Amino acid sequence: MELVQRYLGIRDDGIFGPVTEREVRRYQRQQDLVFDGIVGPNTWARIEAGLRGEKPGGLSGRRLSGAAEATPSASCNST
Repeated sequence: MELVQRYLGIRDDGIFGPVTEREVRRYQRQQDLVFDGIVGPNTWARIEAGLRGEKPGGLSGRRLSGAAEATPSASCNST
């Protein structure tokens, strides 16, 4: 969860609370994804593309140094 939070530019406390949900929904809207607040396969794919430096719409160019090697935790990989 911290990886998602850092990518979205919010405090990385590892807790999927209301701030994280709001920012996930905002990101999903920007990316033309279903904006349900769930970091499922499509949202992960967009975030991972952004971490690799690919330019998905909306937050293109946002990168974390060293984050490309990280993998999301299973607890966040819901539908």
